[in-house]
Amino acid sequence: MVLQRGHSIGLNPDLHIFDDYNDRFKIFSEVVESIPRARKKYVEPDGSLDSKRLRNTFDSFSKAKRNLRFPSDYESQPLTQLIYQEYNDRMIAQNAIDFEDILLYAYRILSEKSSIADIYQRIYRNICVDEAQDLNKAQYEVIKAIAGESSGIFMVGDPNQAIYGFNGSSPDYMLKHFHTDYPDVVTYELLENYRSSRAVIDAAKRIEPSFVMTGVLPI
Repeated sequence: MVLQRGHSIGLNPDLHIFDDYNDRFKIFSEVVESIPRARKKYVEPDGSLDSKRLRNTFDSFSKAKRNLRFPSDYESQPLTQLIYQEYNDRMIAQNAIDFEDILLYAYRILSEKSSIADIYQRIYRNICVDEAQDLNKAQYEVIKAIAGESSGIFMVGDPNQAIYGFNGSSPDYMLKHFHTDYPDVVTYELLENYRSSRAVIDAAKRIEPSFVMTGVLPI
C-alpha cells in the first residue's frame, strides 16, 4: 500500500525499505551528529558518542512508531521532536523508510485519504487476523482503518501464546479493545486441540500438567 499509494501523502513512488537495523541506526547516528544540541546530549568525555544511550533512544523511536506516535506528539520535548523529525526527513530524502514506517504511513494514508480507504474497504469485505494475541497498536489501528464501518473482522488467537510483549504487542487488542470497538462481536472458544497427536498430548501432560485439563491442550 505504501509503495502504491504513498504519493497521496507526499512520499516518492520509488521508496526503498531499510529493514536492516544497522543501516537505519547509521542514519540515525548521523542525524544526532548533525544537531549540536543532540550531539552534546550523547557525547562521552572523550568526544565520542555514547552508543548505548544512542541505541536506546533509537529503539524508543521504533517503539513510538509501533504506537502510532508522530513527531507532532512530542511538542513538550523539543529536542526529541527535532531528532525524530530529522531522522524521518533524512530517510525520505534518501527515498527510504524503515520497517516500522510501513504501518505508520499505511495508517496515515487510510486515515487521511478517505477515497483510498474506501477502495480497500470495497475490496476487503471480510478480514481474518491470525495470531491476533500478538497485535500491536499500529497493526490493530491499520486493521480497523481497512475495515471501516462495513467490513467484517474475524480474529483468531490464544492469549496464552502471546510472546511479543517486548515488541509492543499485547493480547489486550484482541481481548479488550476489539470488544470495546465492536460491541456486537461474538466470541467462540476452541477448547479442543486437533493439531497434536495423543502421544504429543501425553508428553505435554507430563511436562506441564497445569496446562492440560481432561486431556485437552489449549490451542
